[in-house]
Amino acid sequence: MSMWTEVYSIDEAFLGLRGTLDEVHAAGEQIKLEILRLVGLPVCVGIAKTKTLAKLANQAAKKIPQLAGVCVWDRVPAATTEQLLEDLPVGEVWGIGHRVAKRLNGMGIVSIKDFRDTDELRIRDKFSIVQMRTLLELRGTSCIPAAEEREMKDQLIFSRSFSEPITDREQMEQVVAMYAQRAASRLHRNNAEAKVITAWAMTSNFNAEQSHQPSATVAMPVHSADPVVLTKAAKSLLPKITPGVRYAKAGITA
Repeated sequence: MSMWTEVYSIDEAFLGLRGTLDEVHAAGEQIKLEILRLVGLPVCVGIAKTKTLAKLANQAAKKIPQLAGVCVWDRVPAATTEQLLEDLPVGEVWGIGHRVAKRLNGMGIVSIKDFRDTDELRIRDKFSIVQMRTLLELRGTSCIPAAEEREMKDQLIFSRSFSEPITDREQMEQVVAMYAQRAASRLHRNNAEAKVITAWAMTSNFNAEQSHQPSATVAMPVHSADPVVLTKAAKSLLPKITPGVRYAKAGITA
């Protein structure tokens, strides 16, 4: 049933599923129970057609007791999901930061429902294509793909364009650590090891005022697929991150 997996942060992941609404709901319940059994942590599971709606479904799973921690967005009565979108402020949408939410409020867009029902071209013109994609995701059109992960000859690359720019070292540390761990996992599965780790970040091509593309390359003493070793090497990027700069993408090459 699982089509793909993307670890998004230290405590969150996206999982691609296929099946009927009842089948994916059953899968969500199984995931919830297995995590509790194996890790001892209670979690909520949100399932929907897009990543943005899945994040909202996860919120619904937390807020609506009757869902018992698992929400399949299209399985919930439309009246319930519409009321949720009307009640939640637009700043609760994944990818809508405080500054964008403040500007949206100034345009009379207060709730998530207001945002979803706004003309997408207006949002693109007033903000950017990133916010337009978020709006389309709220309508059920998938616009945010899985994080890029590809193998080249003698290289393994992980990279992601962020839905909302990263502006501090703490957030960037989470990103590079997660990529290093994923690289280690892939190397281990392929019985391979890395000798050199390069971690990098970059601002958007449209952010001419803050153009910055820091990178750090570490040649390790011995070949390794140890996640601790790879993570330590990847974190060499952090001193080169300038707080306040709006980084749009980051990646690791192993």
